[in-house]
Amino acid sequence: MSSYPNDGIVRVGRETKGRRGKGVTIITGLPGSTDALKTLASRLKAQCGVGGTVKGRTIELQGDQRDRLIKILSSSGHVVKIFALLLEFKVSKYLFGPTVTALKTAGDTERKLVDLALQNTDSRLAEGKSVTPYFLFAALLWPGLRQRLAADSAAENSYSSFQQAANDSLLEQLDYTAIPKRFTIAAKEIWELQLRIEKHNRRSIESTFGHPRFRAAYDFLLLREEAGEQLNSLGQWWTDFQIADTKRRTEMIGLVSNPGARRRRKRKPSSDTA
Repeated sequence: MSSYPNDGIVRVGRETKGRRGKGVTIITGLPGSTDALKTLASRLKAQCGVGGTVKGRTIELQGDQRDRLIKILSSSGHVVKIFALLLEFKVSKYLFGPTVTALKTAGDTERKLVDLALQNTDSRLAEGKSVTPYFLFAALLWPGLRQRLAADSAAENSYSSFQQAANDSLLEQLDYTAIPKRFTIAAKEIWELQLRIEKHNRRSIESTFGHPRFRAAYDFLLLREEAGEQLNSLGQWWTDFQIADTKRRTEMIGLVSNPGARRRRKRKPSSDTA
């Protein structure tokens, strides 16, 4: 087995050397007692549907389970319980350090949004519906992103500053876990669409509605409102827009003020007096 540094960082990797071509997924750096590691290993084996073992301080799972371990929070049907176990075994701070840190000082709405995202994932699976890992990542990393935006007031209104804050949030998480690029791109698109949905001006409405990730961004908007964020009933507006016919949509767009339009200033009446 390859040696791994004992630096307190949880690492997930794949090892094939000396395995006769049959690679295993290695999880090292996990805190907790030996019994706690065995309990966690049993749950991970069950979730991944493979065999495995605990050797010293290392959990081994058969095959390449790296992507599956990333998806495990959104593919088990027991997301709330699993996240609670990650917190109980003090593993969450090694896997989702930015989220755990942000939640310590986050407001009630950000905390509730994360809880609702986990609960909704369980509900969808119970109903036999599909789930998307990138949506859950967008929710888990949202508290940290909001705190970055709050620290830079210009970022909330500037698209380029918002993009930078989103990139920094994702890069920080990548220091903890590997995330497939397709997931980080999709999560970032959900965030960026929140900015466009909130601005909600005439020029952006149709392009926002036609975006491939609009539906996920719309669901995320509803999740924010359900968590208690006050967004001036934007969720209802976009719900009405989706079910409206073409004529009604045109009318709705026409009723939206265009912040870029300048108001004509009335000329003062000229004075005849000298």
